[in-house]
This record gives sequence, C-alpha cells and structure tokens, in this order.
Amino acid sequence: MESIRILENEHENILTMIGIIREMCKRALKGEDFDTDDLRSVFDFIKYYADGHHHSKEEKVLFEYMTTNLGKAANSLVNFGMLVEHDLARFYNGSLLDAVKRYDEEKNYDNLLDIITYAMAYSDLLKRHIEKENNAVYPFAERALSEELKKEIEIKSKDLEIENKDISDKYLLILKNLKEKYS
Repeated sequence: MESIRILENEHENILTMIGIIREMCKRALKGEDFDTDDLRSVFDFIKYYADGHHHSKEEKVLFEYMTTNLGKAANSLVNFGMLVEHDLARFYNGSLLDAVKRYDEEKNYDNLLDIITYAMAYSDLLKRHIEKENNAVYPFAERALSEELKKEIEIKSKDLEIENKDISDKYLLILKNLKEKYS
C-alpha cells in the first residue's frame, strides 16, 4: 500500500530526528553550548510532523479501519499498544518543552537533566514504537484488510497528504537544517 510506504518513509524522518536529539543530548552532557531554540524546533517537529501529521494519519485512517474491520486482535494491538504509545510520546514531548522552559529560566543541572531524561525517553519509545509498526502493525494491516478497504485507506490518506503538504514541507526543512547542524 502506498499509504503505508509513506508512513514508513515518515518513520525514517522521525528516526533522523531521534538521532539529532541524541546528538544534542551528548553535546549537553559534554558541557558544550546548548541551544534551547533548537530544542524548541525539535518539540515543534515532534508535535506537528511526528504527531500532528504522521500519527494523525495512522489514528484517523489506518488504525480506524483496522479496529473497525479486523476484530479483537487489531483492537487490542491498536488501542492497548499503538495509541497508548502515541499518548506517552505526547507526554514526553510536553514534558520536554516544560523542561526547556525551566532551563531557560534557570540554567542548572536539574533542569538540564530533565531535558535529557525526557528527550531520551521520547527517543527510546519512538524507536521501539516504529519497529513495532513497521514489522507488525503495517504488515498485519496489509495482509488482513480487504482490497476494497485498502482502496478507501489510500484515498483518505492521499487527501490528508494533500491537506498537510505545507506542514510536511515546513518540518522537513527544519529536519534538514538540524541534521546539518548536528551531524
């Protein structure tokens, strides 16, 4: 399914951002300059690209079709696995922003530790989450959904792609710039 290939490609972009987050944390641990504006860009990327753009397509389209049409196994996988992890990722990202705000107000090790903790918690969660989606959830959907339902998913996913094109372009540029800075 083309829509799943797009989701997998977005996973690669998210994994690239996770690499940037790790590099930022390593630099902070070494006592190197720490740019909280870059962390705000990371927060925005996560909120609007990873969550707002990517997760919304999963939740509004693919997961909805899976839970509606594929029975108990899909319901459990989506509702007690993937959606719980999406919510946990939102929590970590919000906590990261709060930690950045505290660090801007008072540059101390406690606030820096909170930044690193939430950044790394998010990174670890998303790496494992992406692996599950790529290797279990998406293949399950492709095997189990009917051709008719797959066509509906493709149409709805394409509509969301068009609707969110500006968001995608904006955050891929942010990703490119951060990658150049932190590679």
